[in-house]
Amino acid sequence: MKQYLYSKIVFAIFILTALVGAQTSVVSVSIEDKGISQYQSIYLADFDFLQVGATEELFVVTVSKTPGAVTDAVMRFDFLLDGKSVAFVKTQPFSMPAGAETWSVTNIDLSQGKAIRGLQSGEILQIRIEESGVEDVADDIQNEILATSQLPVGLYQLLLRVNYTPEGGQPQEIQTERSFAIQNPTLINLVSPGFPLNSGGVYKVYTNNPIFQWNGNSGDYQLLVFKKQEELSTIDDILNSVPIYESPRLQNLAVQYPVAGAYPLQFGETYVWLVKSFIQTSSGENEVISEVWEFTYVDPAKVETTTNIAKEEFEDLLRQLLGDNAEDLIRNLSNYNMKSVRVNGSVITVEELYNLLEKYRDKSHTITDLILR
Repeated sequence: MKQYLYSKIVFAIFILTALVGAQTSVVSVSIEDKGISQYQSIYLADFDFLQVGATEELFVVTVSKTPGAVTDAVMRFDFLLDGKSVAFVKTQPFSMPAGAETWSVTNIDLSQGKAIRGLQSGEILQIRIEESGVEDVADDIQNEILATSQLPVGLYQLLLRVNYTPEGGQPQEIQTERSFAIQNPTLINLVSPGFPLNSGGVYKVYTNNPIFQWNGNSGDYQLLVFKKQEELSTIDDILNSVPIYESPRLQNLAVQYPVAGAYPLQFGETYVWLVKSFIQTSSGENEVISEVWEFTYVDPAKVETTTNIAKEEFEDLLRQLLGDNAEDLIRNLSNYNMKSVRVNGSVITVEELYNLLEKYRDKSHTITDLILR
């Protein structure tokens, strides 16, 4: 009887040991944003891991597994726009060491086929790319990709699926994803002062400290002002010349020509200006350049009379300085003849009016008496 009981205990221990030894490995994955969301534009070539791929870290994948061998593991990355894959990357099948491990791999590691070292087992893990490319997408998206080489504007999901087979188990699939937005900012619309270069119009400015305004959808801007010269007849000529003023990088959409620290504007001269915007992309910083506009600095004293400025010029002045708010004011000033400008009881010149309104720009002041006749 004792011998029989002993045999049953030994048999049970053997079965338990076999079951423990047959335990299958469990794999989990996560994606961490290492820069993909901070870029305003992302080039499609950054996801062509068979070629160069991105030069910057975009994401890092962390893999954890419990003890047990894993074979035929394959990673597939899909870049989804509106639920549809725009681009993909797929690895060759690879095996994972049998021990419990946690390791990480970046997009650069994958594109360069970099060996993963430092595993607890001492083994070296090598993951190579099998294929990557652009999926069949709608014609408008395909055309935008071909025209710009960038991912189109939108909200994307970076979807990672990992298929693997644990030793002694059935094939498994796990997945994780991260969302990121692509802006591709390209908009710079000049507002004032001026007209497009060589358009035939003459836009007069009556102050040597005009306020430059524009609209845009990027982050940093820079204003460049040039003196127009006959030999600088094309945009390329202008861009290759030396500006008389180059602002620091700006976050706002307006800047006043400085009183000091810049070449002073001269009466009768024509000036051209443009705005650069700086776009942070996954392949470095790009510049976008606006149209080139021109204006002429006119001596107010040489207008027909200092106090008889044309209504159109005064309304242009208001638009320059007040932006969208000017239209309501102009409508309220209908049916007037402007023969003089009186502010707070005193008649002022056109030049003084410009300087006064620029001083008050974006600030709160009280004017007790404003008369237009």
